[in-house]
Amino acid sequence: MTSARPGVNSDFGWPTFLYKGAGGHAFFDVIFGFPQYQTLVLLRRPSQQPKQAAGADGSEWPGPEEEEELVAVGYATPCVWGGSSLEDLPPTWDHVIVTARRMLADPASAPTPTAMSALAVEGRGLSQIVLGHMKVIARAQGAKGLLAPIRPILKPQYPLVDMEQYITWHVPDPKRPGQEVLFDPWLRTHVRLGARILQVSRGSATVYGSVAEWEEWTGMRFISSGPYTVPGGLVVLEVDREGDAAVYREDNVWVAHTLLPDVS
Repeated sequence: MTSARPGVNSDFGWPTFLYKGAGGHAFFDVIFGFPQYQTLVLLRRPSQQPKQAAGADGSEWPGPEEEEELVAVGYATPCVWGGSSLEDLPPTWDHVIVTARRMLADPASAPTPTAMSALAVEGRGLSQIVLGHMKVIARAQGAKGLLAPIRPILKPQYPLVDMEQYITWHVPDPKRPGQEVLFDPWLRTHVRLGARILQVSRGSATVYGSVAEWEEWTGMRFISSGPYTVPGGLVVLEVDREGDAAVYREDNVWVAHTLLPDVS
């Protein structure tokens, strides 16, 4: 599922437990297995490294003239979707990643990719650039569409609100008096860039674990059975103390970006 947070790091601001589900386990296998689908944005600037002494005569190596810093990423994978209908839309984020790993492990028996799905977007206000380049990649790969299973950035503040209701929330547009915009900034960004909200993906990322595992992943104690709000969670965690099990079923939001013909 895509998210947007300041800075670039390996966890995209996601809670640790998201990497414990079927999709999370296979996430980096898919990223490294399909390098042609990935977007990296590098910032080049004059090097700040001091010159270093070299040799007995005290001469100095000049050092690199430029340094590169990774400032944004857009991770994606091939997927199966006809490009227009909701009927063949992938059911979940987990399903997209697990299917992509099948494409890597056994391409002869795996389904043929027909579209591209964004998995994660991260970077200092550069999401428009990243998403734009992801569209370029999707066209180059012959995809019929670019999907994104959105993880709304403010949803962790409202874990008790159903996603179907959450995506209908609007607030006044500060730039256009009398107009409204979507409440969630990340959903708003996609729509502003031309995406269509398709539907909510129920149980898009599902994670099972023992009570002890969930206590380790969240830093919380679960003394009794019942629902718990957990840090970074979009929904509640359901804990069964007697059965020594807990399950987290996160809903995401499918959006689709239209791929216009390349006229360059």
